[in-house]
Amino acid sequence: MLDKLLEESGDAECLARTLLDNLGARRAHWVIAIGAGSIGWAHVTDSAFWVVKEYLNVSLSEALKKFTGGTVVASLVALLATLLLNYTLG
Repeated sequence: MLDKLLEESGDAECLARTLLDNLGARRAHWVIAIGAGSIGWAHVTDSAFWVVKEYLNVSLSEALKKFTGGTVVASLVALLATLLLNYTLG
């Protein structure tokens, strides 16, 4: 619902343009950091999550336990790599 509201009002473009204009040379660092953060919580909207849940015939709570652990670890590793990149290339 929020995505539709942002899309139709044009606020998403305004927000993105403001971020890009103000980030300067560190745009790539921000893009990587945003991507790293989105890894950890996107599994509920991912169709593969629901297919695997149904295929394995597990409850929603059990599927969430299994997927959340893996995606949060992946997100943290990506975030640490981003921080290291930012520190070294700074």
